[in-house]
Amino acid sequence: EGADYSRFRAACDKGSVPQEACDSFENWFRSYCSAKHMDLGQCAQALRHDAIGMREALLTFAAAGCLVLLCCSTVPLCGYCGAKRNNSTMLICFMVFNVFAILEFLGND
Repeated sequence: EGADYSRFRAACDKGSVPQEACDSFENWFRSYCSAKHMDLGQCAQALRHDAIGMREALLTFAAAGCLVLLCCSTVPLCGYCGAKRNNSTMLICFMVFNVFAILEFLGND
């Protein structure tokens, strides 16, 4: 059995995790493993591998979200800095991206 599962069982045995949660997870884990026709060790390893994949996907999604938020906040910043410094290039950048946003909005109807 996997080290993570052993730690979980030890926490259940010490009472660190409520017994109801331990029993519920134990039942789910055993039924999941039997449905996959795996012993508990193979099953724990497969679940650990799946969890790593999900964590990588979530981190990628979070990074993409941060990038989108950065880009979305950059456009108004171009307008602000362009107006404050009387910089026509930044104002044009602001205008062009707002036109793109309007076209994209109208295209989604």
